[in-house]
Amino acid sequence: MGKGELAMNFIHPTAYVDVMVKLGDNNYVGPFCHLTGELTVGDNNRFEGHCSVGTRPEHMEYWHKNGAATIGNDNVFREFITIH
Repeated sequence: MGKGELAMNFIHPTAYVDVMVKLGDNNYVGPFCHLTGELTVGDNNRFEGHCSVGTRPEHMEYWHKNGAATIGNDNVFREFITIH
């Protein structure tokens, strides 16, 4: 992308991205993904189908920083992963 060009995110129509989630540029959110909570996502990430990111963990003793999660840049998350 050239300087000043807008890099768009792709969010599949079946994916859910909560209004609290902060998305960077040029991310791909695949089918049936669920991104929620105090979640910050950097640039150029790829979430394949059925990813669940930012949700509460099953065991609450692992719920750190009030549930805030940060994803950096240039990552690939394959199908059916969960990140708390």
